Amino acid sequence: MMKKINYALVGLLGSALLFSCGESMKKVKEAKEGFEAMGELTKAGSGVTKDMKNLSELTAWSQQDFEKWAPGTSFQGLERTEMTLGNHSEASIHIVYGSANEGKRLDIVVVDGADPVGTMVISMTNVFLNSDLARKKINEDPNDGNIVDKHGVTAKEHYTRGENTIETVVNERFYVKLAGYDMTMDEVWDTFKALKTDKLK
Repeated sequence: MMKKINYALVGLLGSALLFSCGESMKKVKEAKEGFEAMGELTKAGSGVTKDMKNLSELTAWSQQDFEKWAPGTSFQGLERTEMTLGNHSEASIHIVYGSANEGKRLDIVVVDGADPVGTMVISMTNVFLNSDLARKKINEDPNDGNIVDKHGVTAKEHYTRGENTIETVVNERFYVKLAGYDMTMDEVWDTFKALKTDKLK
């Protein structure tokens, strides 16, 4: 009888020890993840400060600069239907192209980070594009899109209701967003490659 009781006690102690170790390991893992998150936030904060400092030393593009850069009235087989300057920020441009026959529509938004509003846009976009933690969170939820590296460009891709979108930062200064309605992601990337992004500096 005593042996059975001893065996039972050993079993209970063993179970308690395993549970305790399991809880400890869980807490260690949670603490590690917490420290990693803190490190990522600190790194992101430093990046934001650096972006704001560098961009504040630049002169924002004028509306004339954007007009000179903008693609022509025809672009990638689509016709320009709208061009708005200074809508998203003082130094920004929004161009819309469309095709009456195919129903396609392409929205192009470019914001200069040297503009006060643009500085915040660039800083926040860089956090998502360059932070491992932000990448992990976005890539874990399909609804938030994916951070990808394509054609030498780091960008956020996402799809919503027939619209494929690319968001990125060009030359560490310009926020660029392309949204293609009734267009594949590959087609949206083709239009991105056709843009004169090398002139955005």
